[in-house]
Amino acid sequence: MAGGRGKAPAGFFADSYSLISSGKQLTRGNNVAAYDDNSSTTSRSGSVTSSTNSPDGGANLDFDFPFDQTKGARDPSNLSAGITNLFYWNNMLHDVMMSKGFDEASGNFQYKNITGAGQGGDYVRAESQDGSGRNNANFSTPADGSSGRMQMFLFDNTAANSLVVTGAASAAGSYKFTTVAFGPSLNKKPLAGKLVLVNDGVSADGGDHACATPFVNAADVAGNIAFIQRGGCPHSPTSTPALPMPLPPRCSGPRPTARPALSCLTPWLRIP
Repeated sequence: MAGGRGKAPAGFFADSYSLISSGKQLTRGNNVAAYDDNSSTTSRSGSVTSSTNSPDGGANLDFDFPFDQTKGARDPSNLSAGITNLFYWNNMLHDVMMSKGFDEASGNFQYKNITGAGQGGDYVRAESQDGSGRNNANFSTPADGSSGRMQMFLFDNTAANSLVVTGAASAAGSYKFTTVAFGPSLNKKPLAGKLVLVNDGVSADGGDHACATPFVNAADVAGNIAFIQRGGCPHSPTSTPALPMPLPPRCSGPRPTARPALSCLTPWLRIP
């Protein structure tokens, strides 16, 4: 951390960077400075001269901050936990990439270059909860000698959709799912009907990828909700076979997971 241990002994960092004179041990190291940048509403680098926008691990370098999702992103303990996590991952990725050849001579990101090769003074500025964006992230990579900047934005939490299955006790229940970027959202809500797993007769997993038409069980699918497992064949064939059926809303998804991602229709196709 900022005070320095092992390869970064006390005095390794200038106080203007470590801010050790503040009496705090902050999430600042040779590879990365991680800090809260929520107040920045424009795409610019946040402040590395503040001793109040980074978690303080204290004399024992204890960066264990409890995380409670119910308290929200701006809760002080949650914020410190998130910044600490960002600091950890940047350091880990630095070491992994260095072992693969992205070293000092290759222009990696470090406050000081131990070997003397390449340019120093270019640690990563890891900006947590950056206020200039939403639901995204970015990383700028200027020339060696200038800091890389990682901007991590907050994401909006939306209520999960529910797929309610009735019928056989082995499958009945309410299943949470998220949408994917494959096709527009369903406009008809709620959508109710008989869910029929397709069988194209040729693809894996019992033919439920819908890679070929006509379906073996075309009569069963007609007029019902055709369920297709994504993958296993190109998206276009997966989307197309279900459409000629009389009124067959078509949803696709992976094999069951903790929270599967479902999609209905493709952007370039519509049910007649």
